[in-house]
Amino acid sequence: MESVFFAVGISFLLLSFLTIFLIIREILPAMSPEEQKLLRNYWIAPTGFRTLRHRDRAIRDAWNAHVRLFPESRKRVLFASFLIASVVSAMGYPLWIAFGPR
Repeated sequence: MESVFFAVGISFLLLSFLTIFLIIREILPAMSPEEQKLLRNYWIAPTGFRTLRHRDRAIRDAWNAHVRLFPESRKRVLFASFLIASVVSAMGYPLWIAFGPR
């Protein structure tokens, strides 16, 4: 039973990563060239606290631009739903053991 909760949780987490990737890919042409560079080379660029802050700001700006340009998009709701479902699934197994049938 533990593997089922683990597989479902990982699946929801991967779906949330896929959804945020689709959101960023959709909004990338509307971003500034500097933010496009940060988002395209997210895993390649040098690391450091300053770089992480710039990447975080670029993702936040992409999210806000997506809200502004696509107000009726359901991708943001899907992202939040998948992320919440992965956390609930991760918490579900210990709760299942604690409160489940004995």
